[in-house]
Amino acid sequence: RCSQTSRNDTPETKRRSHALGSIVRGLRNHKLHQERLSKSKAFIELQDCTRRLCSIGVVREELQTESIAATPPLRPKMASWTSRLLGAPRSKYDEPAVDDLIEDAPAANIGYTLQLIRGVPQNPLFDRSQFEGIIDHFATRDTDTYVCTYVKAGTTWCQQIVTLLLNGGEQGAKSYGETVPWLEALCAPPSTPLASREAPGFADVKAVDAWEGPRFFKTHATVADLPRGKAQVKVIAVARNPKDTVVSLFHHASSKPEFEFSGNFDDFLRVFMAGNAENGSWFAHVNDWYRESRKSDRVLWLTYEGMICDHEGAVRKIAAFLGLNVSDETVMRTVAHSTIDSMRSNKKANIGLNHLRKGGIGGWRDTFTVSQSELFDKVYARKMAESGLVFDFGEGLVM
Repeated sequence: RCSQTSRNDTPETKRRSHALGSIVRGLRNHKLHQERLSKSKAFIELQDCTRRLCSIGVVREELQTESIAATPPLRPKMASWTSRLLGAPRSKYDEPAVDDLIEDAPAANIGYTLQLIRGVPQNPLFDRSQFEGIIDHFATRDTDTYVCTYVKAGTTWCQQIVTLLLNGGEQGAKSYGETVPWLEALCAPPSTPLASREAPGFADVKAVDAWEGPRFFKTHATVADLPRGKAQVKVIAVARNPKDTVVSLFHHASSKPEFEFSGNFDDFLRVFMAGNAENGSWFAHVNDWYRESRKSDRVLWLTYEGMICDHEGAVRKIAAFLGLNVSDETVMRTVAHSTIDSMRSNKKANIGLNHLRKGGIGGWRDTFTVSQSELFDKVYARKMAESGLVFDFGEGLVM
């Protein structure tokens, strides 16, 4: 029928057919134009995505020398972003198992300058070679004790308790930074506030080597990065619930100029959940040290919340662990001089620069939104499912 119609075409039919063909060709050209435009927009978005991801402060070493490929990859999820920046997971708790919960990287231009040392994001002021030298070559002793925490998890408080116990419950002439110096801070230039604030009186690692008698150090080291000497050191490992930890760490990053952090809390929370904040993965750090405490009587496991609920009991545990035969009066003086109010009013216990905030349990509720809390709870449930650990999140919430 069609062929017969074509043979009997009238001028009017031909005109209509020509017009219809023009319309079809126009629609086809419009569709091709839209496809090209869509691809162009997608390409621009992918370029923006690539630039955004590379603007995050944690920068892998090779990104310093290699340029971004001309053809951008598919838009990555957080798991790809994490694995590209941090490389292979250092423990099973550090695996990016939450990529379907955290779908994208933080917003662009949040700053947060850090450096990656052996797979863990560290303070940008540290000298890499000196930092690795402490891990590999620091001469440890059986009488060494480390106060070890994830960042912003009660480190200063525990340092102060140790300082007081060593001095009969009194502050004495030395600050907690002189009595329990931050070992890795000696890797920062002596002219920086970090070194002078966290390890006053010690010019470098050689000065620590010359330290006679029992030595006490602060560290945020992972199990893998504690100095690898052959001595049987002691470790007081303190952990804090991660919601209060991330809020405190957010304020810490925002207040210290070396981090150059300019993002908001939502940006920071996503960085933290992905294990890219200072000190790396909270989940890996806490779970690994807890497992060490279950295997060795030379690791004392404490929680920040437990120390608050039983301050005196925590002081007695620390004294016994250190082998100190202290009187009840010394214990009570130590308790009195290591409260947050006492430490704030004590120049040797408060190093300034907003270092001591309000402490306490459950303050995260003033910062987290409901949706942020729900997302974090899902991540927490996955990461902690096999840990055997529970934390007090305040107001009766334990999980």
